[in-house]
Amino acid sequence: MRTEIYGLPGATYQTIIGDDRSTTPIRLGLQVSPPGYTTGTHAHPYMEVVTVIEGKGEA
Repeated sequence: MRTEIYGLPGATYQTIIGDDRSTTPIRLGLQVSPPGYTTGTHAHPYMEVVTVIEGKGEA
């Protein structure tokens, strides 16, 4: 597994299921983000499911 950094400093994402070539129909990962974090408008060639454990998010 690897850790990728996106957007604001302090945000991390670790892939649990999936790969960098998007050969799986779904990707599962753990993301920890500071308040105000945004990924911006983007798309994926796989299904994305988001579960917020603490705080709130906007899709």
